[in-house]
Amino acid sequence: MILRRLAAGAAKPVLVADFQAFSSAPRLSHLVIDRAEGRPVYQVDPLEALSQDRPYISLADLAAEAVGWFGRSQPADGPAFVIGYCSAAGLSMHIAALLARTREATAILLRPTWPTTEGVQETFATLAANLGARQLSCPELDGDPDRCVRQMEELLRVELAALATSQGLDGSAGTFDELLLTYRSWLAFLLACRNDSLACGADGTTAVTVLTDTPDSVTVPGLSASQFEICSLPVLDEDNPVTPEVVELLVAQITDS
Repeated sequence: MILRRLAAGAAKPVLVADFQAFSSAPRLSHLVIDRAEGRPVYQVDPLEALSQDRPYISLADLAAEAVGWFGRSQPADGPAFVIGYCSAAGLSMHIAALLARTREATAILLRPTWPTTEGVQETFATLAANLGARQLSCPELDGDPDRCVRQMEELLRVELAALATSQGLDGSAGTFDELLLTYRSWLAFLLACRNDSLACGADGTTAVTVLTDTPDSVTVPGLSASQFEICSLPVLDEDNPVTPEVVELLVAQITDS
């Protein structure tokens, strides 16, 4: 399932596209619930959808699945707000554009990033290094995306098995399978973002607000600077990027509307 409702409310639903971080830090969607003043909050988790039978799903299809689930949940009335954190920005733009066909929708992008070829390659190298492989080349990204994801998965599987053997562990244990699935899902999502043109998400039918600590250099693919608003954030804290102050500024975009 790509979408689940975390909290009920009377009006103005909030959809939060975020991920389970590789840490014990709370998810953004959970932080929003505590301050959303009784609004219905939905968590959009593309990695959960990508951890099932399909190794690759395009951003447009992920957005369509999320909006489909949302429509079947008997959603509350009123304007919808779609929050996208980091690399989930593009997905949030697509979701907001689809929702805008039937209701007012606003995309709120928190420190948005737009994955590139180099970004996918660097992430693959980092994940491979986590498994002890320092010189593992990323597969070609311009071919069939489903095949590309499977190739990345198999390369990492070999490295994971080698790491387990070197530590005297059973490489077929469930924990290792879960780690590999998490790595595959993350790479598949970044590849989907890299492959997306944002032609649908940036069609000008939705309001877009960007919360960023680099207001002078922020961009939204497909939109000119006059087509989105900017809200400045405090300087990024690398140890805790989503501080209470950041969450308050984010939620203010919803509660003040």
